[in-house]
Amino acid sequence: MGNVRGGYFEFKNKAKTLIDIGAYRTSSFTVTNNNKADDARTGITTASLFGVLRARAEFGRLIQPADDTPGAALVAVLSHEYFQRRFGGDRSILGHNLETSSDTYEIVGVAEPRLTLPMPGPFASQSNLAGFGVDVWVALQLNPAGPFYNSHQYVGVARLRDGVRSGAAQRELSEIVSRFPETLGRAYSGGFMKTYNFRTEVSEL
Repeated sequence: MGNVRGGYFEFKNKAKTLIDIGAYRTSSFTVTNNNKADDARTGITTASLFGVLRARAEFGRLIQPADDTPGAALVAVLSHEYFQRRFGGDRSILGHNLETSSDTYEIVGVAEPRLTLPMPGPFASQSNLAGFGVDVWVALQLNPAGPFYNSHQYVGVARLRDGVRSGAAQRELSEIVSRFPETLGRAYSGGFMKTYNFRTEVSEL
């Protein structure tokens, strides 16, 4: 489902049909380690996404909640495939910096093989559409205190509680969205909701 910065926290904190929800967007940056430049597909995610996907680290660790807070030190998790391709499987890279065209990140882990995203972000370039593979994972660092925006560059992935069907989640999330003019009024006025027939949609993966 398309997600919003404030909507993510509304769903995360209020939806009883969900065990948890994660959010992400996809992008790319240039990695410049070892005087060699190459493009890396990035998954910019909440720490919660890894639990929702039941992801594990091959070694080191994945992104944790402390990494996902605004202003936290920047860390990166490499995909298994990118780790092998770009760094030759050299485990000594752990704890070293990943130099990129945007920022410098400490490499804290390598994800298990074949960890991917179910779909690219809403504004992904064509290069993101081939398999939705991620080379480097970094933290999204959304601020739960806001400010919140009418922004739809994120995808939300949730895990249902045991015994809950997607229809029940749909009804609950629709109810939460219907209260956006009250809970997120600066971003989602009643007029906006009515004019654009704004709603959320639950789709099973």
